[in-house]
Amino acid sequence: MEIIAGTPPGGGQDRTARALAELLGSGVTVTNLPGRGGGNAWDRLVRRRGATDLAAVSSPTLITNAIVGESDIDHRDLTPLGLLYTEHSALVVRPGFGLEEPSILLDAVGEGSAAVSFATAPGSMNHLILAEIATHLGVPVTTLPIRVFESAPLALADLVQGSGHIAVVSAVSAVPALGDGILAPVMVTSPQRLEGAFAATPTCVELGVPCVRGTWRGLVGPPGLDRSIVDAWGERLRGAIGNEAWRRLLEDNLWTDTFLGPDETERFLEAERQQLSQLLEQVGLVTTVGDG
Repeated sequence: MEIIAGTPPGGGQDRTARALAELLGSGVTVTNLPGRGGGNAWDRLVRRRGATDLAAVSSPTLITNAIVGESDIDHRDLTPLGLLYTEHSALVVRPGFGLEEPSILLDAVGEGSAAVSFATAPGSMNHLILAEIATHLGVPVTTLPIRVFESAPLALADLVQGSGHIAVVSAVSAVPALGDGILAPVMVTSPQRLEGAFAATPTCVELGVPCVRGTWRGLVGPPGLDRSIVDAWGERLRGAIGNEAWRRLLEDNLWTDTFLGPDETERFLEAERQQLSQLLEQVGLVTTVGDG
């Protein structure tokens, strides 16, 4: 069995693929096929229609690539096998700039007086999180001063250097800087409070901001798989995550367990497509939202 990661070694999809390969046991290999936010990996699945020895890690770009015209395929062209976890984001600041209090930070975003740094590209999940917060505050996200970086460490460095004022990054990416006291957490986008360095950090919902969003990861197979194969994958994934090793991975990486079986995953992806279409329209990356 081969699991394709659409990012280089060490990237988000790669971490998922290697964790799964270890949990699923011998005979499972990981291939890195980076490019287009995972698009190259999913293209390969389409070319291998009906293949039962191949799967790839899924993420929100499976949907957003199609919406913004980066790819001709999306989840409807593949076979959803399961959803695994969600990696939520955090809004962090540099202490001493007066933005450590959530209410002050939200006022600064609403007034457009704070530059927001994020990873990894316009239309990324962190950009869409900013769009949800801006919408709640009644301001167009397109009017906010934003600074876009190719990785979370670069976005965080922008804060440390004093150019950016607020960063929206995956929570785990900020942990080293928080531990050193270089940056301070203000809020997280998870449904409940995270643990570790974020144990005392309120969620957006606690602060009255209806933003519960993160980068989910799952598994998809080629198109044309028999139902028996899909069901077998669902059971195999359920077994792989039902042990202590998986629970430690969730805890160590601040991942939220959002496991869903194949049918539930398909329904989730349909609902996610509608939400992400609307958010991408708000950030000005699509002009028409439909069912196509």
